[in-house]
Amino acid sequence: MKTIACKEYVPGCNFVAKGKTEEEAAKQLLEHMEKNHTEELKKMMSSSSREQIISDMKKKVKEEDEEWEEGM
Repeated sequence: MKTIACKEYVPGCNFVAKGKTEEEAAKQLLEHMEKNHTEELKKMMSSSSREQIISDMKKKVKEEDEEWEEGM
């Protein structure tokens, strides 16, 4: 499972996007930001395209620790 934390972009937000691929996790995070952090996303999009933002997010995606996943 691939994960990326919203706090990478919005300090204090505890949302963690998850997906089978980096692309899936990044798109889930972008959807979360579109619904919950519109101002922060607008600032990001003023200097980057949607594709660039997804590409940046994919670089920050991590592999979820299997032990942690089993403990859920």
